[in-house]
This record gives sequence, structure tokens and C-alpha cells, in this order.
Amino acid sequence: MKYLLSTIAILICAIGFAQQTEFDTSVYEVQPIELRDSIEVEDIMMLTKSSDLGIELRWAPTNVKTWYMGIEHGYTLERMVGTSTEFVTVGKIYPWSEDLWQPYMNDDHKYVAAAAMSIFGEQEVSGFVQAGNDAQNRLAFNLLAADLDKKAAEASGLYYAINDKTDESYGIYRVYTFDPVTNESSDTAQVIGAYLGNQEILPPELTLIEQEGAIELEWKGGGILRSNEKLTAYHIEKSTDGINFSRILDEPFVNVETALQLDTDYTSYIDSVDNGIKYYYRVLGIDAFADVTEPSNIVSGMGIDKTAPALATEIKAEEVTDQKISLTWNWSANETSQDLAGFNIYRSETDDAGYEKINDNILPISSRSYLDESPNINRLNYYYVETVDVNGNVSSSTYTLGHLADLIPPQPPVGLTGEIDTNGMVLITWVAPEDKDVLGYEVFFSNSKDYEYIKKATQIIENEFFVDSLTLKTLTKDIYYKVVAVDYNYNRSDLSEPIKVRRPDIIPPAPSVFTDYKVTEEGIGFSWAASTSDDVVSIVLQKRQRGGTWELVTDFDSSVDYYLDMNVEEGVVYEYNLITTDEGNNITVPEKTLVLEGLKSFYIEQVENIKVSKNGDMLELNWDYNNVPEHTFVVYKKATDGALLTYKVLDGENKMLVNYQKDKEYIFAIKARAKDGRESKMSELVSSR
Repeated sequence: MKYLLSTIAILICAIGFAQQTEFDTSVYEVQPIELRDSIEVEDIMMLTKSSDLGIELRWAPTNVKTWYMGIEHGYTLERMVGTSTEFVTVGKIYPWSEDLWQPYMNDDHKYVAAAAMSIFGEQEVSGFVQAGNDAQNRLAFNLLAADLDKKAAEASGLYYAINDKTDESYGIYRVYTFDPVTNESSDTAQVIGAYLGNQEILPPELTLIEQEGAIELEWKGGGILRSNEKLTAYHIEKSTDGINFSRILDEPFVNVETALQLDTDYTSYIDSVDNGIKYYYRVLGIDAFADVTEPSNIVSGMGIDKTAPALATEIKAEEVTDQKISLTWNWSANETSQDLAGFNIYRSETDDAGYEKINDNILPISSRSYLDESPNINRLNYYYVETVDVNGNVSSSTYTLGHLADLIPPQPPVGLTGEIDTNGMVLITWVAPEDKDVLGYEVFFSNSKDYEYIKKATQIIENEFFVDSLTLKTLTKDIYYKVVAVDYNYNRSDLSEPIKVRRPDIIPPAPSVFTDYKVTEEGIGFSWAASTSDDVVSIVLQKRQRGGTWELVTDFDSSVDYYLDMNVEEGVVYEYNLITTDEGNNITVPEKTLVLEGLKSFYIEQVENIKVSKNGDMLELNWDYNNVPEHTFVVYKKATDGALLTYKVLDGENKMLVNYQKDKEYIFAIKARAKDGRESKMSELVSSR
């Protein structure tokens, strides 16, 4: 258990007892400074331990106010043991008076002096904040001194031993401090304690890490195994033979906790040493009762050289006979220490990854060349030289490229295929040639099979496919691709056979337009000019009465340029439209339709079926006609000279009576007249005989 609550790096040494002064209780009113607000602790914390002394108890106030209350009013220690259900006071423990400290002001109990200085030392600060900080520091010194010296703990009123080694010692032990003036009490700390014999204090487990000019020690654990209490401080011991150890530090090493570094499992210490000399270490722990553990396990190590040797320079790789590559470099002995071990050679097919060592054994320190007898014939050969020292430190040179002469280009790719979607994305695939040294491919394109092919502005393509993006808003339907294979010496194959890719047609055809029209009594006739687009698959004619529904004219023939619509009615307005469709099912509809009205004839319907009959002394004349009430009828009668003269005009009637002489012949004719002024042709002549 660690009672160091402030952020202080402490190296406690012998402290002479200072001028005796009366205790300054003005500091009592200073509010405690909370170093870690996120952690809530009780006013007093307490531990118990079983030893040859019986049951040992240690407690510690966790704040300045409780500490001052304990100094002035002491601590009440109680226990409830055996079958009892009530706490019984063991005693009232006070810090010693100043005269009782004097016999222990010596080198054997130098932490007693530190504890006395914390309690009785003169306050040399002024101001609220400084006084509070001073009180906090005094508390920290007092608690640490109590951890490191049992007599300092006893003198500070923070320790008590109960010489009860019976089975009845098992029970609950508690401690608190109380101010009878203010009736204010601290929290009560309590533990379960019992005499269990001399409890073993386990040492920590030690490990070692070798560093450049230093050895880092790390340890964890230790303390009372049963309650898992940690150790407070440590003695670090060192040896050159593993037998005779001496302490590195004059004072115990304390692992200080801070707001940034709370309790951790490991404690570490770095010891500066000379490289190459073996040292042995062990650690002894000190618990909160100031008892020292047995030594830890012994670890050994030495400071090691971690400085990499100088780089090899001026790296060159050249082809020699029989497709072998000779590698040379330079390395100056005065650039490094005398610990060079030799060189290694690494090779890869690429400059940035995949390097493998190609020499079986490390090359001697005198080596400045190496012959690669089996380089990659069908690939590139990148090399670098690794410099190694006797401690395994390495440094790597820059890489260099070794060329093998190769003037033979690979075969061109085959089996090209091409697909394009409606977004203009093209996928070109091909089959790789059988050559083993193909680095990649280049893609070329042209808008005509026989025109010059242009290289796509891309890096060498490593895969057997290429994705291109085309605009579809063009009249050029086809695009052609060819592919070239490139080997590792950048020899290029011939262009492959082309692959044609047809763009999806998204451009509507040019419209078909009406060029002339004629409205006659036969009907409505018109001519047109067909679409000029070369991919037109159909031209159809649509017709409707104005405001009606479009209907397809089925007898329209788009192979001619004139059409007569005889299925029209007089005075009805008609609209006509030419719909042009191309091979891509794109449709063009003219913005304006052809609007024409059926021709009204100059003559209206002729009067027919005229009948003349006798009706008593009168002749009765009648005839048939459509919509008689809307028409006027002009009746003509033939005179003796043969001329037809208007005899009578009837408005909305189709019969009449005429006076006659029995032996005389009468001849009649009739015209119909519409309200718009148009007339029918003269009817046939009818006779009364």
C-alpha cells in the first residue's frame, strides 16, 4: 500500500531535528488540496499484518485536516473479536511528545527525524495557498517516513501492535480520530485481522531490458500475498559476479504516482552502464510496515551497442557474361567503429518491396563485390547492400537496378473483348501472351479501324483488363482498341488485333418534316422530306381531330413522299405528325404539327326523288332532302319558251300545291340553298304527265 499522495519526487536523507517550536494550529483551518478529484478516498486507510509481534496495525490519514486532528486528538483504536458483538477500545494512540523523539535522532532511524520535522517543523511560508501546499507536503513526508521506518510510524501515532497470538485474535479492527470540541469525527477505517503466524512478504518479480549504454529494470508484484498489498519502496542491488551485491542508491527507490500516472502493475528503473560489461541485479521490497522482503530473482544483462554501422555507398550492378550480374559497392573503414561483421546482399523484382537475402553466408568485411549467378532473367533485378555489425545492428544502402540485355519484345495480347454500358463505361479484356517477362500493357484507341491509333494516357497496366470512359453524345458510332504488351526491359510488342466497340445510340434522329400540302374536295394531301439520319428504321404518320386522341394512319407508306388522306370530313380541323425512330429506339417528334381543315364543297347536296302527283284540282309537288328545316328550296317552272323561271321559294318545306290545267304539261326543277349561301346544282327536270 502506498501512502504517497502528493506529486513529489522524494529522496529522503538524514534530517537533523529543527528548532523546537510550538505546533502552529492556524494551519488546521486550511482546506485540503484534492490532487485527484476523480478518486474519492476515506479520511483514514488501514492495514493489518500478522508477525512475530502479534497483530500489527498501520493507518494513514488521507487528507491534511484528518492528519491534524490525529496529531492533536490522537486516534482511537477498537476491536471486536471472538464471539463478541461489541467493539472494545484497545487504546488511544497519540503522536509522541517532542522529548520522546530525541533518542531516535540517529543514523539508524533517520526517517524518524523526517517524520518529526513534518510534525514539529516551523512553517516558513505565508499566504493561504502556500500554507495549504506546505501542509500537504508535510503530510506526504510524514506518511513516507512512516512507511520506511516502523519507529517513525509508531512515533507519528500511525502504528500499533497487539501482542495477541491466540485464536481469539480474529476479529474486526477499526480506528478513527475525534475532536471533542467540535464533535467532528473522521471516517472510520476498519480491517479484518488475525494472528496467522509470521506472514511472508513476497519479493517482486524482476525482469531486465538491455539498452544502449543502459539497463532498464522492471518489476511487479510482491507484498502480502493474502491481501495483495503492494510494496512501498525498493532497494535496488547490483553485482558484477552475481554473488556480491551492493545497493545502487543510498535511499530506497520510491515509484512516485502522479495525476498522469496512477497505480501501474510495473515499476521501472534505468541504470546507466558501460556497454559490453555483464551486470547482475536484484530488488528487495519494503512494505508499509517498513519490513524488507527477501531478494527478488536475479537478472543479468549488459549495455549493448545499438548504433547501426555506416552505409555502403556507390552501389552498382552490371551485367557480365552468361547473364550474370556483378554488384559492387564502397565502404570506408574510418566511417565506423571496429565492430563491423560483414555484408549481406538483398534482391527484389520491384524497388519497394519483396527483397530477399541471396548470399548464404555473411560476406567478409573486406568484400566490396558480389556476383549474382542466378538473377531473374524474365524480371527486373533490384539490389541493396546491408551492412551488419557484431551486435546485429544493420544499415541498408539505397537500391540499384541491374539490367540483363533483352531486345526481344513479347508477343501481342490476344482474345480482346469489349463491352460498353449506357453510361459510356467501356471494359476491354484480353488474354496475356505466353511470354514470362511481361511487365504490363498499354492500350491504344482510334475512331476508325484503319486510322492511326493513339495511346491512352495511363501508366503501364498490370492487369489483363482496362476500363475506359467515353462520351456518347457524338455521331461517331464505333471506337476501336488495340493492346500492346511491355516486358521488364520495356520492349513493346506489336499492336494486337483491334476490337470494335459500338457506342449506345442516345442521339435522336433528325426529324422528318412536311414540305407541302393541298386541300381538295377529294381530301387532304401533303408531301414530306424524310429524316436525313442514316440509322432511321421507321417513319410513321399520326392523325387526330384537334383536341382528340392521336391515331396511327395504317395505310401510310414512308417509302414515297406524298400521301392523300381521303378520310376527312368537311370543315373538320385535323392535325398530322411524323414520328421518326432510329436503330437505338430514339424517337424524334416535330415540335409543330401540320394543322389543316377539310374543304367545304361549293355545291351542297342535290335535291333528288322529286315527285309530281294530282291532288284534286291541284298538282302536288314533293321531294326528299336531309335536314329540311335548315334549308331553303327554290322551285323552278319551265315556261312555254323553254326557259326555267323561279316559281316559288319555300323556307324549310319540301312540298307544295300547284294550280294546273288538265290538258297542259308542267315541268319543274328544284335547287336547295343552305344558310351559308351555298346552293345545290339544279335537280333533274320532272313532268306532270
